[in-house]
Amino acid sequence: MTYRLIISLRQFYRRRERATTRAQVDNDMTKTLVAVVVIFMSCQLLNPIRRILLAVLPSSSQGCGFFSYYFGALTSLALAVDAASHFFVYSVCNNQFVEALMIASPCSRH
Repeated sequence: MTYRLIISLRQFYRRRERATTRAQVDNDMTKTLVAVVVIFMSCQLLNPIRRILLAVLPSSSQGCGFFSYYFGALTSLALAVDAASHFFVYSVCNNQFVEALMIASPCSRH
């Protein structure tokens, strides 16, 4: 009876460890997904706003030196930041990505 109790406790601890690990992976993935979506929405939203401004503003105020001209450059910068930020978000929020990156890195092979 004691033997079965010990086996049962070991199985319970293994199942609990697997469930805890799986929950942590799901939590990391959720944080990563939320961060990527927030960055994507904030950076991509500027382009439709720019298009609306260009449609509303008179053509005489769309040249160099006006707000819409610089807002167009800001929109392009936001798109570049969006594309470049995904690597950093994955590195910060997702532990599995960091581990896979370290394994694939030539610096980690000594």
